[in-house]
Formats: sequence, C-alpha cells, structure tokens
Amino acid sequence: MTTLIPALEAQLLFAADRTTPGAAPSPGASRRRARWGGLPLLAVVAASLTVSAGAYASRGLWLPQLGADSYGHAQATASPPPGAESSVLGVLRREQSDADRDVAVRAVLRDAGPSLGKIRTNAVRRLGTLPDGRVAVLVPARVPKGFDPTLPNMTQDQLLLGIYDPATHGTGGFLTSDALGMQAGDLMLAVSRRPSAEQSALGHAFLEREVRAGRLEKSAEPPYYHVLSVEQSERYARATGLRPTDPDVYVGVVPDGVAEVRVDGHTTVPVVGNFFAAPSTRGSRHPVVWLDAHGRTVPFASTIGAWK
Repeated sequence: MTTLIPALEAQLLFAADRTTPGAAPSPGASRRRARWGGLPLLAVVAASLTVSAGAYASRGLWLPQLGADSYGHAQATASPPPGAESSVLGVLRREQSDADRDVAVRAVLRDAGPSLGKIRTNAVRRLGTLPDGRVAVLVPARVPKGFDPTLPNMTQDQLLLGIYDPATHGTGGFLTSDALGMQAGDLMLAVSRRPSAEQSALGHAFLEREVRAGRLEKSAEPPYYHVLSVEQSERYARATGLRPTDPDVYVGVVPDGVAEVRVDGHTTVPVVGNFFAAPSTRGSRHPVVWLDAHGRTVPFASTIGAWK
C-alpha cells in the first residue's frame, strides 16, 4: 500500500516496540509487525461470525472518497462487520451518526488505498478526540487474500485505527488488527507528540530536500508526500528533534466490559464507546492495564497484548 504523509505530519509515526519484553507468544497467538508511514501493524487470528445487516443498511451505502487517484482507491462495501467484531464492540452495534461521517473521518478514509480491499463504510466510526485535538477513527475492512505475504493464514476481516490532525489536515495511516487481536491489546497505539512550529518548519525543509534529491516523490495533492522509508523517518527525526518512539499519548480500541484503562502505573482514564486516550509519562515502562466498572483487572486475550 502506498500511504501519503502530509508535509508537516510525518511525526505521526507508530511506536514500533509494543511487545512485552520476555513474553513468549502462545501457539496461535497474534503476530505483529510495525511499518513506518502508516503501513499496517497486524494481529492475526481467524474468526467467522455473521450479524444482521439491517442496522447498517438503514441509511443506504455511504460512498465517501476512498484513497486518491495518485495511489488508487479501496472499494466501499455494504457488508456489515462480522459477529466476531460487532459482538465485542458496542460502538459497532450503534447506528452511524453524522459525526461518523465528518471531515476528520473523510480525511482518514482518503488513506484507504486499493491494498485495503473493501471498506465497510457504514460501519466506520469516529471514536473520539485526543487531548491535543487529534481525532481517532475506526475503519472496519475486508482486506484481500495475501494482504500480508508473511501472514498467509490471516483473517480477511480487519479493524483499522486511523488518526487525523485538524491542525495540519494530516493523517498517519492505519494500525490494523482482527477482532481477537483487538482483545489481546493489538489496537492500542503510542502516538508521538505534535511538533512545534520550528520543528514543523524543519520537517518541511527536510522533505523538500528529499524531493529535490530524487529520494522522495511528491504527490499530486499538495501538501502531501509519498511515504517515508524507515531510513528517511529516522533522518527526519534527527533533523527535527522529534522522537517518535517516545510517545505523548496512548490511544486504543478495547472490547466491551473495559470501563477504564490505566497507563504509567497510576494514570487512569475512562473508556467511552470502546475508545480511550491517555497521556503518557515520558520514559515510563509500566504496562497498560484494563479495568472493569468495579476496578477489577480485565485480562488480555493473550499475554503478548500488554506491551511495556
């Protein structure tokens, strides 16, 4: 997939190290891998349940712009999320609202290139707002077979988490997991801080230098650029002073029954509509903990879900 990074938004990079040190994956446990520039970090366990399409058909098929002409388009599908997703995510069982179709959601959907296959547009949900104003969006999809060549047995039903920044009109691609992976904590994302004006200017200058040197292609939709390589992302971080693996906020999608999320060993935030956004204490190595309405720990579906 070719995802585009806005000129001033390359700082929306996903933290690559999310596994619990020393934890051994159990047989059949989800596998994950990080890619820069919004390419997917995957969790894979098969599940196949169905749910009535009635709730998703009441308004007709929503046809927003998916992808862009410069890198291709995903397709819209009227198929509802499978029961493996809707049975554990109440946010998918409610009706789609006008807020679920707002400018932030539409911006995230313009990242949906052809490699994502079919987007369940009537099931797209605006999850909530981060403390700094960025917006989180849930995008259920039916990806093609062979979506990830290294994971040949992955289920095609995937949940995508995207982030939109209204200050720069930028997006950061998608974090991707299936329903069981989500229950193992695989739709939790460490988001780096928004850059200062000086850092944004330095970032813009870096990207323009890469374009002039022929190492980066500028797209037809300014002010966007094609995705940075890992090496370019590292040089971008050095040029701007940003450290994308030192996050300012944790965000995530959690299953029904999780009422609060504790991060950094002491900070507890509420879960609203299966979504949380929690400030991070820089350098903390505490695991994320899920809590029910009575303050009791809700276990992950597997131990590798709780990264430190």
